Amino acid sequence: MPLNSNVLVLNNLEKGTMDTFDNILLHHFSHTGNYLITHSTKDSLTISALDIKKVYKTGTSKEFALNPQMDAMVMAMKTNDGESLQLLDFDTFATYVIMEGKYVSFPRMEWSVNGEKLSFIYSNDNGITFNIGMFDLKTKTCKILDWAALSNEALAITNTQISVSNSGEKVYFQVIPQKLLAIDDSGPEIWDTFDKIIYPRKNFVSSGKRGPWQNVWLPGENKIIALGDTETPYTLFHPESDYALVFDPYAKEPQFKYHPVVDIYAVNMKNGRRELVVSDQFIAISYVHLSPDGNFLTYFKDKSWWLYDLKDRSHANLTIDISCPVFNEASSRTDLPEPYGLAGWSRDGKNVYLYDKFDVWKVSINGKHINRLTNGRESKREFRIVNSNNNIVSWEFGFHTTVIDDSSEVMLSAKNRYNLGMGYFLWKDNKLRQITWRDKRLTDLIKMDDDNFIFLQQSFTEPTAIECQDIKAKESKVIYRSNPEWDQYKWPQRELIHYDTEVADSLNGILIYPIDYDSGKKYPMVVSTYEKQSFLYHEFSPPSIYNEIGFNYLNYALDGYFVLLPDIQYRKDAPGISAAICIEKAVKTAVNLASIDEKKIGLIGHSHGGYDTAFTITQTDMFAAAVAGSGIFNFESFYFDIYKLAGLPEISRIENDIFNMHSSFFENPEAYRANSPLHQAAKIKTPLLLWAGKEDANVNPNQSLQMYLALRRLRKPAKLIYYKGENHALNNEKNKKDLTIRIKNWFDRYLK
Repeated sequence: MPLNSNVLVLNNLEKGTMDTFDNILLHHFSHTGNYLITHSTKDSLTISALDIKKVYKTGTSKEFALNPQMDAMVMAMKTNDGESLQLLDFDTFATYVIMEGKYVSFPRMEWSVNGEKLSFIYSNDNGITFNIGMFDLKTKTCKILDWAALSNEALAITNTQISVSNSGEKVYFQVIPQKLLAIDDSGPEIWDTFDKIIYPRKNFVSSGKRGPWQNVWLPGENKIIALGDTETPYTLFHPESDYALVFDPYAKEPQFKYHPVVDIYAVNMKNGRRELVVSDQFIAISYVHLSPDGNFLTYFKDKSWWLYDLKDRSHANLTIDISCPVFNEASSRTDLPEPYGLAGWSRDGKNVYLYDKFDVWKVSINGKHINRLTNGRESKREFRIVNSNNNIVSWEFGFHTTVIDDSSEVMLSAKNRYNLGMGYFLWKDNKLRQITWRDKRLTDLIKMDDDNFIFLQQSFTEPTAIECQDIKAKESKVIYRSNPEWDQYKWPQRELIHYDTEVADSLNGILIYPIDYDSGKKYPMVVSTYEKQSFLYHEFSPPSIYNEIGFNYLNYALDGYFVLLPDIQYRKDAPGISAAICIEKAVKTAVNLASIDEKKIGLIGHSHGGYDTAFTITQTDMFAAAVAGSGIFNFESFYFDIYKLAGLPEISRIENDIFNMHSSFFENPEAYRANSPLHQAAKIKTPLLLWAGKEDANVNPNQSLQMYLALRRLRKPAKLIYYKGENHALNNEKNKKDLTIRIKNWFDRYLK
């Protein structure tokens, strides 16, 4: 039956009955499953005893929190003149009043991980000022921070984050300046070249100079330690550790990088002592990791993984005895090498798991043991650990902590980089055991028991299916398959091609054949470009007329076209030139393999692929028609523009991110113009269809306008389509269909 929003449906699987609860925002079950806690749209908190079919309406509450063990709940219940903070024990169903009073409110509460301590923020004056409390579940005692006696009068507690250690020895909270001057936005915008961050960036990030800053209250010692401040406003910590990491991401600005380099300091929470850990550390995602207990920091620097012991204040190179590189040597980012990755920490915190190009390494943090778990380098397979997102804690600015559940075994995925076959393996008892290997795409591996595993599988011609693999009996069974009608139809085939270029060796491409291919006939071909696409070799993607970028390769294969999806490797200071080299070589390889009409080849790309498309047709006449959507066409104007999604100058993306020009425009203007489609537009002989969303915040839609105007002035055949109200890719179904049809008609006009 159709349900309205905010309706909770409870199904009894044993009895086959169903109950509905209206106007529900949140719900939880107690640890036994006997109690259902619901919070309504009108802030009514209700507890239902499911076993005896009894409902307890506790009253009105805006805030409540179950402890992690789900056997107790704290709730801020509304009273006549304030709120009452109450504890409910689900084992005894007894209620205990922790704190209450006139004008008192409890806007925030947080349990310790072991569920024995509760930290909370409260106000005695209806939310004008705040203070901190800590409650012990076992002893039923409550401690209140004496803020007036211990604090700096210039600071005030803010109603933001709060947490508490398992022992209750440390309560973490945040403060702001007592007299926080309001920012007047009514006047003119002031853009100063010596500002740390440019004016529009201020809408996305806080410099931290106005708070909030992290503090820790030590109730047993009756003191407060300031962790963050105006100099190092950002803080990372583990509630059980005695150390915190602090840094200022904007201290070294302007850096003209998408991700900054920072100086990271450690603060001793017992005495407040601060010490430099590492300077000029790049903090993009996967470069810095905090250990699960908060006592160690791993960071990638100088082409190696390093470990810093916060207690001993010592550094160690974790990869000094690994002979093969742990960073991507093929990357065009020579200034900041990209690590293959640190998979995570062992559950006991004594080891880290690292990657090289092919293999997984287990390295003990005491430096005594190093073990390669896999044989990827010999088998040409890329092994990676299968991990649940539940084991990942993400911090700001790319810091994160990942725990690998290796208590009994480690589950691994593997991919053959040449033929793209995939499989799953178990590493157990120092042995590698295969679960399955397929010429398909495999995802979402789940262990059912010691012998049985389920996973999703799909291929280019097979819809997604759920399969169970019995590794003992060596049998597999499909549990469920989507799109069962798929087998009733005939579908195109594809081939994985390989080619070498002067930019890079061993590149792959996918060549999709037209339906009912006849080698005695010549067929047109459309080349779709976007960085590396060979990962789509086993991707199931049914034909559709509704496409957010206007292109679906099966649509074309079903209508007598070849489709080629080439891999591209970009070269430093030459993104366009290297893309054109790779695309041309892929096309020549495909033409030598199949019956392709060399005079009827089209090229299409979106975003970076739009750039690749527009630049490539300035270098070659092999394409009879081209389509470039939401692309970058004028390197000079793009360089001096703002990336609206982040408020950053595009300088950072063009020098260090998506284009890797490395040098500035002023240092190497010739390279910028040599790789700019607009500056090379006079060479274009290929009819070009341009399109963009008028509200594109990723790439300024004026880039498409500039390319259109250049081609108009040069009297070159081109059209520009703008979609009102659309962003980088299309969202409106009518527009998706319109663009898909227009692009198909464009290619049909020139290629058929």
